[in-house]
Amino acid sequence: MEYSSFIGIIQIVVPAVLVLTMAYLMLKAFFENERDQKRLDIAMKAQNATLPVRFQAYERLILLMERTSPFKLLSRFSSEDLTVPEYQLVLITAIRQELDYNLTQQLYISSEAWAVVRSTIEELIGIINTLGKQLPNEASGRDLANLIIEYFKDNEVSMPNGRAIHYLKQEAQKYMG
Repeated sequence: MEYSSFIGIIQIVVPAVLVLTMAYLMLKAFFENERDQKRLDIAMKAQNATLPVRFQAYERLILLMERTSPFKLLSRFSSEDLTVPEYQLVLITAIRQELDYNLTQQLYISSEAWAVVRSTIEELIGIINTLGKQLPNEASGRDLANLIIEYFKDNEVSMPNGRAIHYLKQEAQKYMG
């Protein structure tokens, strides 16, 4: 009898263990799926919350590029009664202040886009300094302004700000629909 009762117990225990194992595996898969779904929902909510801020960053940086474009700078700051070094200082200070006001925007854009913004600013400052060195210190700020205009009127010279704006627009497009 012991042998038949042992077989009877095995006939009951083995299917029960199989059912429990299947139930465990199914519940585990269900809960993992639920956890993954919650993570995905949280990530989507976070992305939806940061997307407007990211677009505002692109807007502000494009505005920065517009405000620091050479022709806009020259129209905003008078060169009257200034020497070349004084006018250089005015222009470079304005460019650096514009960048300083927008430093936090790098948090919301890619490192590559921020590098484009920074290199554009440095390129502009370098161009202004290079052109300023071509004139005597006693020359007027108007002479420097005219030299800057002539430099960028040349069709072979592309405006660094325009390239940066194009890059920022392309990157922002990646986040649109």
